[in-house]
Amino acid sequence: MSNHPGEVKAASASYRPKSEQILSAPPEETTCRRDKFTTTYLTRIALHYLRSEKPLPYILAGPAVLIVLFVIGYPLLSNVWDSLHYGHLPSPRVNEWVGFDHYITIVTDPELRRATLNSITISGGTALFSVLAGLAWAVALNQMRRFKAGLQVLVLTPWVLSGVMVARLWLWLLDPILGVLNHWLVSFVLRPLFGFQGSLELTTSPQTAGLTVVIACGWRMTPFVFVMILAGLQSIPQELYEAAMVDGANTYQRFRYVTLPFLRYIIIIVALLVFVWVFNDFSIIYVMTRGGPGFTTMVLPYRVYRFIVEGFRLGIGSALSMLMVLLLTLVAVAYVRLLRRQSEEGSLL
Repeated sequence: MSNHPGEVKAASASYRPKSEQILSAPPEETTCRRDKFTTTYLTRIALHYLRSEKPLPYILAGPAVLIVLFVIGYPLLSNVWDSLHYGHLPSPRVNEWVGFDHYITIVTDPELRRATLNSITISGGTALFSVLAGLAWAVALNQMRRFKAGLQVLVLTPWVLSGVMVARLWLWLLDPILGVLNHWLVSFVLRPLFGFQGSLELTTSPQTAGLTVVIACGWRMTPFVFVMILAGLQSIPQELYEAAMVDGANTYQRFRYVTLPFLRYIIIIVALLVFVWVFNDFSIIYVMTRGGPGFTTMVLPYRVYRFIVEGFRLGIGSALSMLMVLLLTLVAVAYVRLLRRQSEEGSLL
């Protein structure tokens, strides 16, 4: 380093901060340098953010969220828009704005209120039937040592059948002339006990049509409940049963105080799932009863089908489907809350 004062003064006079150099430079050069510094700074920030783990969940989940929003959001908004118009395709008033008239019609129409009640009743009855049957099968097969694999395959058979095949099978079983189950019920139960003569019209009687639909739907849904509950049973520690036996608990007490507490969330969750699936499906009802006799088995999805596909009434059909969305949203909220509570309590699933 030089110690001469003149050289120091010259060096200090020639040194200027970068900001002054940029300002004193020509306008074209100043703009170029500023753009370069800004681009470099933003690039460094972006690379630093991407190298961290913070954006990883958004990057991975972003495309799936966008696809779901497009697949679900657009049809939902389109359905809301159609429900606010007249929507009767053969009519010249098809694009006429009617507001909430269709929703008022749904609330005040006794047939639609009956269909809503039927949907809740049939879905709830199917959920109850499938949970009880699936729980019984799961508990029984979990205790078995022989023929366990073969019986599991047998129990899962209804799950691989379509709704139309299940409906046709139960129509044959309950047929008043050729039905095997109908013949056994009359020959071994009703005739010896009550002296009943003749045959049973189970699918065409207003008193029994709903019950036959519940049995058919429940028979189809039982394998799903069976698999879920069996998985929960096999995850329960055997030490708990051994400790209960040491304390003198019998079979019922072990089931009541050990098995059920571990399965309570599984049972509620699968019941909600079965309720939603049956609520949205009308294939078995369409084949077995066509919503009859009368309106005893008429449900909301079948009513939407008849409005839109058979009657070309897109407006009121869309409004009725929005009512279904509202009802199932309440079930979905209960489902999510149960999952959150189960994760907080650390129950086995």
